[in-house]
Amino acid sequence: MEHSSMEKVYISEILADLIPGFLATRESEFVEMQKLVDAKNFEGIVKMGHKLKGSSLNYGFKTLGALALDFEQAGKENNLTKAQSIIPKMRNHLKNIEIVIVNDED
Repeated sequence: MEHSSMEKVYISEILADLIPGFLATRESEFVEMQKLVDAKNFEGIVKMGHKLKGSSLNYGFKTLGALALDFEQAGKENNLTKAQSIIPKMRNHLKNIEIVIVNDED
């Protein structure tokens, strides 16, 4: 069954071998993010959002990077409701992507 809502993420072939590890790490980070929200650790939310934003954008995950920026901003705003709402959005996003490996020489 094909999902029309699948977002394509274009990844450089140079990074292709790193993507499974990148995706696996995200799940453990989502658990950590939830712990930061539960602890009302705004400084930790900012740091985690910033870190995830950078790594996501470096790998080519633009939407995940934008969500991470929102998470970082929620920490700066001391907005737990906003931070909490972003975690399932990130999980859902990663479940609904299609990774396309591209040749950098094209």
